[in-house]
Amino acid sequence: MLLLAACVRSASSPDPQPVPAFETPAPTPGDIPFPLAPASTWIYEYKAYEEDKQAVWVITETVLSIEESDGMFIAEVERLAHLQSGQPNDGLLSAPESGTFWYILRDGRL
Repeated sequence: MLLLAACVRSASSPDPQPVPAFETPAPTPGDIPFPLAPASTWIYEYKAYEEDKQAVWVITETVLSIEESDGMFIAEVERLAHLQSGQPNDGLLSAPESGTFWYILRDGRL
């Protein structure tokens, strides 16, 4: 299982106004911390267990845009979660959600 930390946007979170990837000039090597370059995509399985049940999702995360501001890299990432197998109970706390979130790096820290 791969564990990724992220900030999820809610209705009260400020929008950092990311620059769309197609408007961003081509980055030079070393400008953008790997693997946060626009259009980078990760695909992985996420398994959740509840009592004697197991559910498996296929997660696809794609970097939509990245900007640099005040020494921070702010990457907007879209997550798509598709249930592949199993029937999780409604309200399963560990169920992944589709949506948009940001990775924020400052001084090499996430």
